[in-house]
Amino acid sequence: MNRQDVWPSAVVALALLFLVTAITIAAIARYSVDDALKIWNGLTAIVGVITGAFVSYFFTRGTVQQAISQVSKAQDEANSARNDANSAQLDARRSKAALLRMAGGIEPRQFAELVSKDEVVKAALGDQATDAMAGSAPKKTTNGSSR
Repeated sequence: MNRQDVWPSAVVALALLFLVTAITIAAIARYSVDDALKIWNGLTAIVGVITGAFVSYFFTRGTVQQAISQVSKAQDEANSARNDANSAQLDARRSKAALLRMAGGIEPRQFAELVSKDEVVKAALGDQATDAMAGSAPKKTTNGSSR
């Protein structure tokens, strides 16, 4: 919160205080003390609301700015985590594609044996590991990648 944010609010606050003060001074100058007190009595509710608004606005402003800053930081962190997750998914897809391409170059029996013995390979292939364990090597698709 910098000074450029605060001064318009301070001007409005001072203007309202000046207005209440001017009404009070005019009432004292123009009317008797009893009549001026009656006018002031009528203004007390307005003065109370204005005072409460000043206190609420100026003392909670920092807290509100801090909360907005925390929300912004949390959104940035969430976006960063989402980007990291998307990058990890892309890396996993690329690794799986590379594994399938390499597996297409070995004998089906050797490929099935590799999948059945190596848990990392089995986990990387997912659903396609079942096909490999049945003895069939990954099938080539029309774009050259294995399926």
